[in-house]
Amino acid sequence: MIAVSQGFERSISIEVFIKAFFALTREEQKEIIFFCHIETVNHHLNTLGIPFTSSKDMLSFSDGSNLHIVECSALPTQTSSCLVAAIEFCRINNAKLLTMPSRKDQFIFNNTVMNGHTGFLREYFKNNNAFMMFFSENYKIALMTEHVALDKVGPLLTKDFLENKLKFILSNYPFYLENIYISGINPHCGENGIYGSEDKNLIEVIKSFQNQNIKHLHGPFSGDTLSAKLSSNNLGIFMFHDQALSFFKFAAGKFGLNVTVGLPIERMSVDHGTAEDIFLKNCADYSSTLYALNFLLKKSPSKN
Repeated sequence: MIAVSQGFERSISIEVFIKAFFALTREEQKEIIFFCHIETVNHHLNTLGIPFTSSKDMLSFSDGSNLHIVECSALPTQTSSCLVAAIEFCRINNAKLLTMPSRKDQFIFNNTVMNGHTGFLREYFKNNNAFMMFFSENYKIALMTEHVALDKVGPLLTKDFLENKLKFILSNYPFYLENIYISGINPHCGENGIYGSEDKNLIEVIKSFQNQNIKHLHGPFSGDTLSAKLSSNNLGIFMFHDQALSFFKFAAGKFGLNVTVGLPIERMSVDHGTAEDIFLKNCADYSSTLYALNFLLKKSPSKN
């Protein structure tokens, strides 16, 4: 089973999910449960001109598709309510979780705003080491830090932080692995201190791991050249968000996936955002959502 959480109500999330759902076979559709705020979904479907009828736990469409739904509240936010309900369903039923995009200010847990899905899930499962990873057919990357202001990245990357995160990545990486390539922090990895001293801790930690006979770990390499070393069987570890994702989103296009590694459930998302500028304009491309659903259904995802 795949539990899908709604995402932000003023985004393309519902549109792209419903359109991707229509592209599945009837048997595949039976594997999907949508955790949503039903009034919001009804409004989206009516505005988009998609004919449907609804009951307590089902949306039925004119093409014969039936979508199982679980109605969630709007408190503290629709994003948080749908996400918690979907998480608990996955925990109980050993299901997989597909999270649709939302704004960062919509993630509220214990009266505190989280910094996105990974931050929310990390707090929910009390696992500070769970990490954000992106993958496509040809590339796999992990992030040392995620939604962190640039001036906070250097101070965050202490030796202890780097050692613990790297150990966790090595222990929990979910794919076949040949080599790990690690980026530096500053341009040219600091050029021996010319561009800052923040890379010093990273260099020492990498040498320490290499001295422990972890020979497939290499680096640090300048962030602007690391992508040339990556392939489907190699992992690139980048130090901060835009250092990694500027390259990845360009290279993967519509066919990249976001996963949180180290959780007791399997969680995945598309690698695009809310696209609020085309909210309810009926022009959003659902290719990424279909790609994610196909992957979770254990098909070979099609790019057609």
